[in-house]
Amino acid sequence: MNVLTPKITERFLKEYCNYKKLKILVDKFEDFYSEDYADKNNISDEVKSNINQSIIEIREFVFKELYIKFYEEYGKSIQRGAIKQKLRELVTDDSIKEAVYYSMYNIEIPAEPTTYLERVKAFFGGHARSPAV
Repeated sequence: MNVLTPKITERFLKEYCNYKKLKILVDKFEDFYSEDYADKNNISDEVKSNINQSIIEIREFVFKELYIKFYEEYGKSIQRGAIKQKLRELVTDDSIKEAVYYSMYNIEIPAEPTTYLERVKAFFGGHARSPAV
């Protein structure tokens, strides 16, 4: 569990987190949750909201991924409710914050966000084109 949570968190940050939230999370996460940081009141409400929303999204993603993994492995011998209950106990905000803290150093943020056109080109770039009719 301790090994899986940071890996799943890192995958979420790389694949599913948008540029703005990722930038705020990496830049401000340590300040926001650091006990030594004195100016927590100077952090804007937008930044606080983005960080909290990101933590919620990551927690949901990690929960779903772990549930699928454990259900596929143990689903025949353990009921689904028991798996969900145990995951609710284990996947907490604190465990997610710890996973984000360890994962955010492995994340590379591009200097500028990709444009919509660049994302579409990257998506269709690897697919074969169908002939025009």
